Amino acid sequence: MGDLLVLLCGTTEEDRFPLWMNGSVGHCLNQVALNVPSHALLAMSSAFFMGKYRHDSHMPVSYGWVLRILTSALVVALFFCDLVSLSFDFDVKTRHLDIMASCVAAFAWLFHSLALSSVAQSELSFSRGPPLIIVVWLATIPSAVINGVAFFTRPEFCVLGAAACVHKVVMCGVPVLMAVYLLSLIPSNRLVAVHEVESINDAGERTALLGSRKNARHRQAVTEDSSSFISKLLYIWLNPVMKQGYNGELNSPDDILELPENMKVSFVSQAFKDVFQPRRTLFWSLYKVYGVRYLSIGLLYLIAIVLGLLGPVILQYLLSFMENRQEPASHGYYYIAGLFGTTFFGAFFNNQFSYRINKIALCVRAALVTTVYRKSLRVGASSLSEFSTGEIVNYMSTDTDRIVNFCPSFHSFWSLPLQVAVSLLLLYQQVGVAFLAGIAVAILLVPLNKLIANKIGGFSQAMMHHKDGRVKLMTEILFGIRAIKLHCWEESFSRKVNGFRSDELKGLLGMKYLDALCVYLWAVTPVLISILTFVTYVSLGNALTATKVFTAVALINMLITPLNAFPWVLNGLIEARISLRRLETFLSLPEFNAETYYCNSKPLIHDNFLLPNCTSWTGLTQLLLDKGPVELWCEVIDCQVGQLVGVVGKVGSGKSSLLAAITGDLFRCSGGVLVKRLEEGFGLFTQETWIQHGTVRDNILFGSRYDEDKYLSIIRACALSEDLKALANGDRTEVGENGVTLSGGQKARIALARVAYSDKPVCLLDDPLAAVDCDVAAHLFSKCINGILQKRTRILCTHRTQYLAAADLVILLDNGIVIKAGT
Repeated sequence: MGDLLVLLCGTTEEDRFPLWMNGSVGHCLNQVALNVPSHALLAMSSAFFMGKYRHDSHMPVSYGWVLRILTSALVVALFFCDLVSLSFDFDVKTRHLDIMASCVAAFAWLFHSLALSSVAQSELSFSRGPPLIIVVWLATIPSAVINGVAFFTRPEFCVLGAAACVHKVVMCGVPVLMAVYLLSLIPSNRLVAVHEVESINDAGERTALLGSRKNARHRQAVTEDSSSFISKLLYIWLNPVMKQGYNGELNSPDDILELPENMKVSFVSQAFKDVFQPRRTLFWSLYKVYGVRYLSIGLLYLIAIVLGLLGPVILQYLLSFMENRQEPASHGYYYIAGLFGTTFFGAFFNNQFSYRINKIALCVRAALVTTVYRKSLRVGASSLSEFSTGEIVNYMSTDTDRIVNFCPSFHSFWSLPLQVAVSLLLLYQQVGVAFLAGIAVAILLVPLNKLIANKIGGFSQAMMHHKDGRVKLMTEILFGIRAIKLHCWEESFSRKVNGFRSDELKGLLGMKYLDALCVYLWAVTPVLISILTFVTYVSLGNALTATKVFTAVALINMLITPLNAFPWVLNGLIEARISLRRLETFLSLPEFNAETYYCNSKPLIHDNFLLPNCTSWTGLTQLLLDKGPVELWCEVIDCQVGQLVGVVGKVGSGKSSLLAAITGDLFRCSGGVLVKRLEEGFGLFTQETWIQHGTVRDNILFGSRYDEDKYLSIIRACALSEDLKALANGDRTEVGENGVTLSGGQKARIALARVAYSDKPVCLLDDPLAAVDCDVAAHLFSKCINGILQKRTRILCTHRTQYLAAADLVILLDNGIVIKAGT
């Protein structure tokens, strides 16, 4: 055994197995105790997994796996090259030991490459692979690092010949490839957002109210969440999508990859909802959710700025080297490499900053849009009447865009003065006090830029005000277009719209003139600074050289962007502040609270369904009708389960307001509303029927599960059978926006069918018989209202008094007051 160690290790009898040599672990110890055993284990474990998993040719292979396989193959090639080099005779005492170690390592990595190829196309392709392989591979790292360090510090090795030099290159190259292999594992290709879904819009979101065509089930490819570290840095994970787009295969949202988990609307909206409170400013809430992440991204921008500022400095050294010719030629290559490196890595960090800041901007947009939308659904109708639909749409579009624009603007706000200061400092080192001429121009531009930014902000605010008015007016015109056409009011309304548009264009015109002034300053500033700087420098008795001219011009060009972008940045910040205030005004509206509005903590006598008791709704200045605020007073209204309650009164007596009070759309000033099974909601039919853009069936089902027997019986009860036969595709016919292809009677019957299909325990019906003729009205009352709905509580507002004979309770209203109530 001792002789064998002497032969393999090339040692002496006195020290057969040295543990420490030349400040490092002994080469023989490393090869025998670490290298050979670890690679033998790697070979056995890899051989075990080579045929363990079923091969799936349709399984997408991520770029992380491709990188691991290619790295393993390169390691195999290196070790086989090492075997070839070791076969030549050169004076190395450990030649036989190195041949044995390289042979074991070559076959181990060969088996490992084959095992990775097998696992990459199996059900484990979205993970790091079997943990055993990873653990055994980690065991090979110490020996590779020890060999690499030992051979790297032995420059005399290549003196022994080309074969020995190849051996050194192999020993130093293996650790580098293993480092690349390690990067492909960070993070793992785990399946986070990659799973089989019918549509990316269905994953983690609520079911849509309207049905839609579902694509075939498919497996999404590797997304950003499941990509490796290198793939994220170089955007390799986007290549499949780019290839699909190049081939024209991106035809629907289902063809693209899923969003990362932390960017999905459900995640973003919930995270912001947990933090946002009406008493806290919107800006503080956004900072609470995204502040740390947002500020940390600024470090990437700072690195990009520093690398950009190093460019002119290295350029100075390069030009000085070319002028003097006193430095070694190798220095020139270093300067060129440095110039290339600062430009390349500066662009790299700047790109990473832009990408990550845009991701945060998308999250902020999603959070704001969902918050505004949620607020519009939770605010009572009386409070919401202060804002038009157009204004709310502007909150979710224009104002949100301006707040999102704050994300890049703020980082530019702190970085632009830094760039200017450092550039001027470097310029001072080149041209001395002559740079003060440039400072003078820069200082003069600051108040001018501030003035321009303030003017742009004023024009912007005025433009948004007139835009809100125009959108509000256009919304009213579109809703009442028939009346406008019938009364020939087109010119009058056109003048009103054009008036708003003219005022809006004045603000836009002022903004664009100021934008043109900014562009002019952008073009003039660097030229003016250059001329003044060089004239001052020469006037002081200095001589201009190529090094100083080119370096100074490069520094002055670096001043162009910060000096000219500053007014745009200030404008973006001012616009964001204005939009923040607008959104805060809307989000501060009181929300409807069912727990405080309804008094369900009190017991209901006789199991009554509805019991408003001495209730008043007054002072409702937010809900303005043509004749002013609504006031509604009523005494006890005792409504039992299954009863039909008729509500009558002249026009404007408060019938619709009574239903609005029951649904919580008015402010309750006193008394209480008691509703049993409140959590199940109401079935509501309004005078202005609401029809979604979709099919007839979609509007009736409204997200409920389809039951054919129930559906057909409701169709017959609502007298829709003949209408559906007349339609081209029956109940699958598209009805257009707001049911534009339907008549008023058809829309009313579809809305009534929706109430009947909803299975709500109480139905609030606001004159459902007004839009149909007498025969159809009789059919609807007998077959639907007093037929299918007979077991539910029904509150029917109507002018057709002949049907009140079947009512269990009749309420007479006048001027918002219950005059009489009885049978």
